[in-house]
Amino acid sequence: MMRVESPTWPERVGDRPRILVENHDLGTGHAVGRVLESEGFEVAICGGPDAFRRHRCPLVATGKCALAAGADVIVHGLNPDRSEHAAVLQSLRTLHPDTPRVVEIPGPTRERHTELLEGSTVVPMPVTRAALVTAVHSRLRAKGTPSQSRSVDPLVGDGEVLDCEHCGDAHVVFTLDGEPRLQAVRCGSRTIPVGMENQRFLR
Repeated sequence: MMRVESPTWPERVGDRPRILVENHDLGTGHAVGRVLESEGFEVAICGGPDAFRRHRCPLVATGKCALAAGADVIVHGLNPDRSEHAAVLQSLRTLHPDTPRVVEIPGPTRERHTELLEGSTVVPMPVTRAALVTAVHSRLRAKGTPSQSRSVDPLVGDGEVLDCEHCGDAHVVFTLDGEPRLQAVRCGSRTIPVGMENQRFLR
């Protein structure tokens, strides 16, 4: 898995699709990257503007980013409520309009940025492995890029059960790629992060 310290793709070997993962939380970015690599994709990870301490994000500053230019799909997990993060997504839309984008975003945030998200496949946070992989494969098929689809693991519970104050039922906790920070539960049609301060769940 390539990090932002290597800002160019290596010479392509084979026909593995290239996925650029952008996430200001590099721990989450690495978890997403591991999921995609397990599906057979070539992955590069960028922390977005936060990763460039002395310089601005090159995509925004100069309009050039070798990682974005060489990606078959971009999985974007930056925070559009921050202007410098929104500028990255806007630059991707303007400079690389034909590169499919899968955007991870909380539901309320999505409602505030409908225009910015136009043309992107939006997956709600916390994203599940199945939802993420399905979205990437779908965008590759729409683009006509060959993709050797592997079986997508179903949502797997961790064995822990939380009691829901909202509906009174018990829900099984699940995670993305075994990362505790991405634990969540499903209550009806909602997917709620376990770690949210306003969670309605009791341990």
